[in-house]
Amino acid sequence: MHEHKPSDTGTDPRFWEHAIASGQVEKWRRRSQIKRFRWRLIIGISLGIKRLLDIVGSLFALLLFSPIFLITALAIKLDDGGPIFFKQIRVGEGGQLFSILKFRSMVLNADQIKDSLSEQNQHAEGVTFKMKADPRITRPGRWIRRLSIDEFPQFVNVLTGEMSLVGPRPPVPKEVAL
Repeated sequence: MHEHKPSDTGTDPRFWEHAIASGQVEKWRRRSQIKRFRWRLIIGISLGIKRLLDIVGSLFALLLFSPIFLITALAIKLDDGGPIFFKQIRVGEGGQLFSILKFRSMVLNADQIKDSLSEQNQHAEGVTFKMKADPRITRPGRWIRRLSIDEFPQFVNVLTGEMSLVGPRPPVPKEVAL
């Protein structure tokens, strides 16, 4: 006859009969529900704290960098009279599309010119586009990009909840498709 061993507990019908009869299964179910509730609570609190930090951090950055915003806006407007900001559709969390906000550092028809420059792409796989001495970049655009000032308006995207201070860079839909 086969004796009951601790390793047989999951497959031995007598174990389950005893567990059900003694109320053990119900206790395990309650413990599991409590653990699940605690886990969801911790995740919810963590996400709330992260959102609060995003709001406070983006407000602080917007206030701190406001003089740089003004100088940059003036430089862009005085250079060619075009719009100060550039909006681009990006893919956010859960596949949601949103408009990312940046300071414009390129000429107005940069997308049309990009097609004619595709053979000069330094990224061999072609998913993203990068080239040295890009002719589409404006005079103020050179220093705006060098100092990463073009990214500063994204604090508005963080404030509105479309982006977060910490996380991956939202890709353009074409990059997601590739």
